[in-house]
Amino acid sequence: MNVKNEIKAFNKECEPFYIVDHDDNSFSLCLSLSSLPSEYENFGQEAFNAFAVERGESVKDGYGRYNRGSGYDWQDACKKAFENHPNFNEIKFDSEAGGFFCYSYNLEALIDIGKKFKALAEDTEEFTKVITAGITKAEDEQAKYEKIRYKVMGRLLDHLGSSFDIKTIHGIIHLEPEEVHALVTGELETVIVGEKEMNAMEFLSQNAVGITKNLFAVNTYQLITDEADEQQRIQAQSEEENFGGMEQTM
Repeated sequence: MNVKNEIKAFNKECEPFYIVDHDDNSFSLCLSLSSLPSEYENFGQEAFNAFAVERGESVKDGYGRYNRGSGYDWQDACKKAFENHPNFNEIKFDSEAGGFFCYSYNLEALIDIGKKFKALAEDTEEFTKVITAGITKAEDEQAKYEKIRYKVMGRLLDHLGSSFDIKTIHGIIHLEPEEVHALVTGELETVIVGEKEMNAMEFLSQNAVGITKNLFAVNTYQLITDEADEQQRIQAQSEEENFGGMEQTM
């Protein structure tokens, strides 16, 4: 069966899920919650409502809209349900409030996950368990991320696959994407910053509010730690005061 027919067969069998061929060898598995066919109007919603009740949340808001069951909630459930799938690392997620979307260059993986995800969503009891585990895991991960969001570690995680020029009080360090990956995964235990060898965790734990994209280097970010920024500000202020004093003596 060719690709076109495979997708056509899947879309017929697994409605309301459907797969889109992007004509660049990539494909998307979709569930458009904002435009579900009438017969699937509340597809999977019973499980999300059960989760809301478990949490002590109201099922609907003041406008009569369901509080749970957004595309992000579906995504959290999918990640948990298929975290051990052999092709999980080939799936990328791009959901939004009104829909669940993921994409891959592996069509067979999307078809397999799509079929299993539909079957799971039709089993309210099991789907509720997966929703609970998935959303709880996502919330825990988000809480951990918030603690490091404005540290060097958080900045690197926000732009994995990019290069960095990072200014610290010990000097500047340049990191290529593979070095960034090795740092955040713990493969590197130390880094050389200027002339100082630093423990990797000490380096990653530095606060770093200032970040800008380097307009002259492709896929590269410039980052400055709070300490270096303060040091730079004090130095500039001192130079300004000295210059002012020189002007008065002239």
